[in-house]
Amino acid sequence: MADGEKLQEFLGTVTLGDLVRGKGELISASKDAPIKEVLALMSNYRVMSIPLTDAENKYVAIVDLLEIMTYVAFASYFKGPDGTAKPQLNKLDLSLPVEEVTGLSEESKTLWVRKSTDTLPDVLELLSKGVHRLLVENDDDKTVKLLTQTDVVRFLVARQDHPAVRAKCDETLQNARLVDVSGGKPPVTCTTSWTALDCFRKLYMSDVSAVAIVDKDGTLAGNVSASDVRGLKLSNLESVNKPVLDYLKTHAGGHLVQPVTADPIRSTVGSVMAQLVAGRVHRVWVVDGSKPIGVVSMTDIMSKFSPYDYK
Repeated sequence: MADGEKLQEFLGTVTLGDLVRGKGELISASKDAPIKEVLALMSNYRVMSIPLTDAENKYVAIVDLLEIMTYVAFASYFKGPDGTAKPQLNKLDLSLPVEEVTGLSEESKTLWVRKSTDTLPDVLELLSKGVHRLLVENDDDKTVKLLTQTDVVRFLVARQDHPAVRAKCDETLQNARLVDVSGGKPPVTCTTSWTALDCFRKLYMSDVSAVAIVDKDGTLAGNVSASDVRGLKLSNLESVNKPVLDYLKTHAGGHLVQPVTADPIRSTVGSVMAQLVAGRVHRVWVVDGSKPIGVVSMTDIMSKFSPYDYK
């Protein structure tokens, strides 16, 4: 049996119930809750998304930080007397029902729900195509849990003792086709002179989950993703007009969190997975010296373990 078949045979023994077992009570909010309240929940619980319920307490959607970031980045622009659009954050309405921003990302247009008896290969293809999270229903105890890409990577890191998982983890990024050292498509970047608001806008318009922040020499200085909207509220909304590194420092308690990096030649799939889990991040930047040449995301890792390798 080939390594790929052995891997899928093993993963087929893992149910979604196994992956969410031990997770705490699901944090949710009403679809009518104000955006500012949902932002506060995300900040307090340090989560990227929250399921929304209707008046009958049924789950109807999952709102994530990307959608709130998109709302902040674009709804804050208003035309001035000269006809040009400029950010006027004092006009941004965070009291709108959060339902108003759901559907701004492609993923949230569908509520993804699976059964706890489904197996890991049943959802790996989905998680390889831009879906970051889904609800898992348990028909026995009637509970609902949230399964994320992070849960899957954490499980795989813990099960590197299995030969088939180990074989995949031992592949270098280059051999796994997760990085092109010959000069493939470069990552999306912004410079340190940009404001955080402009970086949020570029992130959305480039259809990526994060942008690298580089200095005038092209050296990696930071990164911006939708998670950097977490903690925003009316009292600090104007901070998005700061230079991006100043904004990131402010929202990290005064210190700049350094991006997690990997080597294009020596790093392996397994070492990057360990970095993702240990650093509690969703991507690792691949650097040549100090300059970003690629990025490996959770979605990329999902593709490596999917029955269909999309990379």
